[in-house]
Amino acid sequence: VAVSRVNDKLTVHLVNTSGPHANPEVYVYDDIPAVGPLEVTVRVDEEPRFVTLQPSGRKVAYIYEDGAVKVILPRLEIYDILVID
Repeated sequence: VAVSRVNDKLTVHLVNTSGPHANPEVYVYDDIPAVGPLEVTVRVDEEPRFVTLQPSGRKVAYIYEDGAVKVILPRLEIYDILVID
């Protein structure tokens, strides 16, 4: 997870690092299994207008409660970015 700001929008970069990292016999990862469902909670100053998932541009359903945005992603393949606007 990496958090940044781009043009006043909060971005949360989600990187799937699953795999057999503890296996000393594995030198190349030719398959990264998807993970999910994945629950992401981010504290924010105010309720966002919307939350999107990039690079697809798909709007994501979210819950705003107690100063935080909660998103449940059914699946994370390799890399997605949540954009909180």
